[in-house]
Amino acid sequence: MRTRTGAALAAALTAAAVVAVPSSASPIRPARHLTTGAELVGLANVFAGTDTKLADQGTGGSAANMSPAANAPFGMLSWGPRTSPDSVAFGAGYTYSDHKIAGFDLTRFQGGGCSAFGDVPVMPTTAAVTASPVPPFSFGSDPALMASFDHHHESASPGRYAVTLNPRTRQAIGVDIGAAARAGAARFTFPARAGTGTVVVNAGGSENTDTFAAVRVVPARREVDLTTTSGRFCEQPAGYTLHVAMRFDRGFASHAVWQRQTFTEGGSSASSTGLTGLGWEPGAGIPPPPGDLSATAQAGAVLRFAIADGRAVGVRVGLSYVSGAGARAALAREVAHRSVAAVQHATARSWARLMGRVRVAGGTLTDRRMLATTLYQSLLSPQLISDVDGRYPGLDGRVHRARGWSAYSQMSLWDEYRTHGQLLAMIAPRQASGMARTLLADYRTAGFMPRWPVVGASPDVMVGDPAIPFLADLEAFGASGFSRRAALRAAVHGAASNGVDDESSAALAGLAANETQGGGYYVERPGNPAYLALHYLPSELDVSTNTTGGEELLISPDLVWGSVSTSLEYATADFATSRLAAAVHDRKAERDFAGRAHWWHDNFNRSDGYVEPRSASGAFLPISKTGPAHGFVEGDASQYTFMVPFDVAGLRAALGGPEALVSRLNTLFTKLNDGPNSAYAFLGNEPQLDTPYEYLWAGRPDLTESVVSRAMDDMYAPTPDGYPGNTDGGTMTSWWVFNALGIYPAIPGDDVVTIGAPRFARVRIALPSGHVLRIAAPGASRATPYVTNATLNGNPLPVAWVRFRSLSNGASIRIVASATPSQWARSLRAAPPSYR
Repeated sequence: MRTRTGAALAAALTAAAVVAVPSSASPIRPARHLTTGAELVGLANVFAGTDTKLADQGTGGSAANMSPAANAPFGMLSWGPRTSPDSVAFGAGYTYSDHKIAGFDLTRFQGGGCSAFGDVPVMPTTAAVTASPVPPFSFGSDPALMASFDHHHESASPGRYAVTLNPRTRQAIGVDIGAAARAGAARFTFPARAGTGTVVVNAGGSENTDTFAAVRVVPARREVDLTTTSGRFCEQPAGYTLHVAMRFDRGFASHAVWQRQTFTEGGSSASSTGLTGLGWEPGAGIPPPPGDLSATAQAGAVLRFAIADGRAVGVRVGLSYVSGAGARAALAREVAHRSVAAVQHATARSWARLMGRVRVAGGTLTDRRMLATTLYQSLLSPQLISDVDGRYPGLDGRVHRARGWSAYSQMSLWDEYRTHGQLLAMIAPRQASGMARTLLADYRTAGFMPRWPVVGASPDVMVGDPAIPFLADLEAFGASGFSRRAALRAAVHGAASNGVDDESSAALAGLAANETQGGGYYVERPGNPAYLALHYLPSELDVSTNTTGGEELLISPDLVWGSVSTSLEYATADFATSRLAAAVHDRKAERDFAGRAHWWHDNFNRSDGYVEPRSASGAFLPISKTGPAHGFVEGDASQYTFMVPFDVAGLRAALGGPEALVSRLNTLFTKLNDGPNSAYAFLGNEPQLDTPYEYLWAGRPDLTESVVSRAMDDMYAPTPDGYPGNTDGGTMTSWWVFNALGIYPAIPGDDVVTIGAPRFARVRIALPSGHVLRIAAPGASRATPYVTNATLNGNPLPVAWVRFRSLSNGASIRIVASATPSQWARSLRAAPPSYR
């Protein structure tokens, strides 16, 4: 019997790694059959969005910032590779064009515009590690421990990641990872001739540095316990503490720990404290600095195994944001003694059940792959933060317990309320209801609604009051497992102050004193007193035209990032509040907040037809309409003028009628994705996602169909470089999913659904009510983007929209698609409602 060494071992590992789809995924049937959930799992390309084809447009990097890490739906664990130098898709720690792996991180938030997480990288190596493997002041490991990789020896699918490190060499190591929700399992196959295999576990290796790191090795139980405190998402003073329980399937031949540069052979524990640092936000072509000015915490363990018997080294991990006991409970509950393959297969089945709520027939293979990929990536976040017993960290810095529901965080709410919340409510109503309950619990305990919650903290990222339209989205699209009256109370409270009042002052004081857990000083509606008095935010409150914001609160809670953009966001939140009021039959609140939503007119300059900044005296400021200007966030006046989807009829009148609206939209869509400082559209970012549908209010659905079809084809592909920019927690991918199905939620906070030509001949969506929405479109294809005729439940549908509530108990839509525009719904009488 020969031992497998060198090239022979690499070949064997490669043969194992190229199986990209778990055996639970069934073979792909012909396009005429409705896809199963397992088929969609097999079609998803988890490498999509890990590289870039565009220049950085200043809104969070040039790539989609996705990772091929192993994930369960909405999982806390995201176990996957950190590549080097990772200067493109830095938000997710993985860049497709890289050729080195520095470790396998246990956590990731995918699709964001800032880096975070990347906690506790685990790295197998054949190198002899006899000294501290972290350079002084660095949050990374010694570059000598990095391993080469290539995509011929790498594969991944939902719930699984596999790669061969150092392929085609005598140091080849096979890595196979499977993820459950809070736990996972991995197998490292070392070359037997090496005699010893080493696993380096870096408790202080988080992406944005660590203020605390600790490790404890328990050889008798083959266990390692780790704790790390990190954070600084988008450079904000917001942090979290992660606990990790790690159990190996074989004993340690030897072990060591390190604390900074002190290396203790045989040591059982080490800990380190670092300063609160600035972290490092890389960019294309920007190398990492030498070391790190934060003096990050540095601690970890080196574990050595005798592997001459040819056995792989197996490890199982559990995570908790509450305690070590919570991490051990996750490990015991979710992976126990299961093999890596068993974990992978169980998670693939979970993905198949969830993704299978959407089924399609027809379309090209590329379109089916794109649907599977975008659907998968839309269901990665928000992420679970509660333990198996329901405990989770709240925004008040205390531990709370979710009873009968799960708590979630990493909610990119400024982005997600535009498309993502509606999709989650439709196909993942139980999880969506848990997200709503988390937000409402945060309001009860901390006294405010967050903008961008990150594990028990609320960094001051982005603008507006986006939790309100997100909650209204969930209510409008079928997520019923939360109190609508509580949502309305939270919305009304936030709209009445800027967040600093008697009810929340104690919680805010606690947050300021406990930056690690609470996220520092936070204001729900900056500048709200001025907004309530003037009906717009005056330009005097503007502090920045940059692309991250946040520094205003370091100066005063009355200052804002982007007075015009934030005013429009407040109007959207007020409109959403009116819809929540309508849902509980509070007519006074409905009228009051519908009226407040129309304050957007106070930023509209009728003399030139653009929304523009105004001084406190009421004067409009002369600004560039197509370039950087105070008052705007990730966009300009040409683009933001259309960000009133709840009152397009009002905008139509203000611009001079339907012909003027069409003319302005035609100019805007001369280019589809021209960046934030342009006379043209920026469909690669959120503020304009709803704009193509505004043609409907001019009686021109054909023009909506044309723009949407162009954007779907020109801006998206199921490839590493196939996205226009970061997906923002599933927002951009949800946009593609909806349009591919032939429906779109055009008014955030409301249940209006526009009708377009789907990419598939048949669509079947399992609805929250337990009923089914069926869409039939014989002849649907990329070449037939126009609707010629439509029926709803067999009755003629002369308009290009319906209400979701008319579909929620089951419905059948039939669409006749065409390659040429038609006269269908081309009338102002066919326009969707406008809340004037």
